[in-house]
Amino acid sequence: MLRYSLIGIAILIPSSIACACPFCDGDAGGNPVYDVIFGPDFWWNVVAMALPFGIFFALTILLHFGAPAVLRRWLSWNRV
Repeated sequence: MLRYSLIGIAILIPSSIACACPFCDGDAGGNPVYDVIFGPDFWWNVVAMALPFGIFFALTILLHFGAPAVLRRWLSWNRV
């Protein structure tokens, strides 16, 4: 019984959110949300969204495998 109620909630919530969006059904001529997402800054938005994932992935790899030998040598030379 709980499974079917959760499935019903999962089906109803996205549709009610989409119906409540004032921009999707607006009378502004066209879809202003689409125009903002795919506007002239589209590629900058893609890069700005994807860049933190690359940085966090690189930090995770660095912490997991350790620093490369070149970086370890550089850090040992610059000790105070």
